[in-house]
Amino acid sequence: GQLLYEHRRNYTGAEAHYRQALLADPQHAGALTNYGILLEDVHQDFRAASRMYQRALDAEPRSSLALCQYAALLANADHSYDQATALLKAGLVADPNNTDLQQCLDAVKASHKAHASIKVSASGEAARRELERRRLAKVAESRRQRRKAFTALADEERSQDAEVGAGGGGGGGG
Repeated sequence: GQLLYEHRRNYTGAEAHYRQALLADPQHAGALTNYGILLEDVHQDFRAASRMYQRALDAEPRSSLALCQYAALLANADHSYDQATALLKAGLVADPNNTDLQQCLDAVKASHKAHASIKVSASGEAARRELERRRLAKVAESRRQRRKAFTALADEERSQDAEVGAGGGGGGGG
């Protein structure tokens, strides 16, 4: 699914793959998170994406990718900075050396600071344009981070598939 989504831009195929994976394993945190990303990025369906991230975290509470994606959605789409910050801080309590979570927390704080400074410093159309420019820059950075995570996950999946293929050689049919 990730290869279809990220590299081939086959969103329909990727979505079908994620749905099929979730039928086979409704608690698969990776499939839930990646489907949430697709729903957020492609369909702009933030509610459905939020539900996918929540389900991923229910299945795997320490999933860095799910925590970061959900926090980014809360901060960027809902402007729920306090909730996003609390979520990431809880993740860091469980895993204090997790640099991915720390980077996500830093990004949420920066986004909140930028949003607050625009609200306070100016009013009118120029302020709205600047806020939108900053929001789009954060979204673009979030997408770059997702692509990086996708690539790492795809490499891991290919590596696991190769290991299974190499190890499962002549077992045959049953």
